[in-house]
Amino acid sequence: MFITAFQASAAAVRTSVHVHTTRGVQLSPDTLLGYERSGFAVTRALLPPSRVHELRPTLVKALEERRHAALKQKVRVLIGEKEADADAETLDAMLRRLPEGSVPFLQCFNVHRHYAPVAELARSLAPTAAQLLGSARVRLYQDSLFQKRPGDGPTRWHADLAMAPLDTNDFVTCWLPLQPVPCEEDGGSALVFAAGSHRDVALPFWHGDPREAGDLSARYEEHEATRDGALEVGDASWHHGWTLHCASGNAQPQPRLALALSYFADGARRLGAGARRPDDEDAESVADWINDVKPGAAARHKLLPVVWPPRASLKPSEVRRRTRRPRASSVAMCAAEEDDGPPAAGSVAEPEAAADDDPPPFGGVPVFEIALLAAAAYGYATGAFEGQ
Repeated sequence: MFITAFQASAAAVRTSVHVHTTRGVQLSPDTLLGYERSGFAVTRALLPPSRVHELRPTLVKALEERRHAALKQKVRVLIGEKEADADAETLDAMLRRLPEGSVPFLQCFNVHRHYAPVAELARSLAPTAAQLLGSARVRLYQDSLFQKRPGDGPTRWHADLAMAPLDTNDFVTCWLPLQPVPCEEDGGSALVFAAGSHRDVALPFWHGDPREAGDLSARYEEHEATRDGALEVGDASWHHGWTLHCASGNAQPQPRLALALSYFADGARRLGAGARRPDDEDAESVADWINDVKPGAAARHKLLPVVWPPRASLKPSEVRRRTRRPRASSVAMCAAEEDDGPPAAGSVAEPEAAADDDPPPFGGVPVFEIALLAAAAYGYATGAFEGQ
C-alpha cells in the first residue's frame, strides 16, 4: 500500500532542484512537495565542495578531542552506564569484545558550541531547514558528528524525534557527508529512508519499537540517498524527525564521517511530565539544558538558539509580520516562560528582536497547504521576492 502511494513523491525527491540566491538555497516546489509526502530529500551541490573540505580538519580535530566522550556514550548505550565509567582504552577494549558489527558508529555532540566554523555552517543551512519545516522561526536542536569506522556495523531503523524530549512534529535533520559516499553496492553507507514513514502512526502504535524491525520493504519503499549516484562532497540529505532511516555497515577501507544538524520550529515544548520518556541514546546532547526547561514549557534556551531568521538583519516590524499575535489564553503562559538569556560562548544565537512568543503560524505544513509553500518557493527561485 505504502509503496504505491509514495512512488510519485520519491520521484519528486530525486529531482532535488534548487536555486542559489542572496537569501540562500531556494528549494524547488517538486523538492518541497516530495519532502512533505516522503519525509526526506536529497540536495545535490548544496554547499561548495571547498567549504566542506575546509571544515573537515576542524571536525576531525573535534572528534579526536572528544574520543573519550564518544567511547563512553557508546558503552553506556550498548553495555551499561556503570561500565561506561572508565578510561578511553578500557572503553575501547569493551567495544572490541562485542560481537562483530555490534557498534554502528561513534559520535559526539554539539561541536558548534566550541568551533565558530561549525556554528556558521549551522546558520547557513537554517534557511533551507526553514523551508522544509514551513516555519518562520527556527532553532538549532543539536549537531552530531558521526564516525562510522571500517568494519562498524549497520545503523538500525530509527527516528530522530524518538530520542528528543520535544513534543513536536516540526523537526528536520540535515545529513552532510564529509567525503564522497559511494552507492551501497560499492561499500557505501549513506542513509536509507523509509518513504512516508513520518506519516505512519500505525507502525509504532500497533507494532512497537521500529528499531526492532528488520526488513521494512513490505511496508515502505526503501530509498537510498545514493539511489541516483554517489553522494559527492557538498551534497546533503534531509529527513523529517519521524522519518525512519538506517544505514548499512561501512565496507570501505576508510572511516565515513558525517555531520548531522537538527532543527526545529520555535514554539515546540519539552515533553510533559506524563509523556512517555524518549529514548536516552542522545542524553549527552541535552544534558546542559534539559533541567533548565520545565516539562511542558516551550523549549527556549540559549543552548537551543534561534538560527532563522537572522535577527540582526530584521527590523522589528518584519519580525511582527512573520509571527502572529498571542492568543489571550496564551499570554499568561508566555509571560511565565523564561527568556533564552544571553548566548553562551560559541553559540550560534543571533540578537533577538522584539517578537511574539507564540509559535509561528507555519509550524506544520498539511498536504492541502503545500501548494502555497511551493508557490512561495517558486517566487524565491525566480527572483520575484528579491530585495524585499
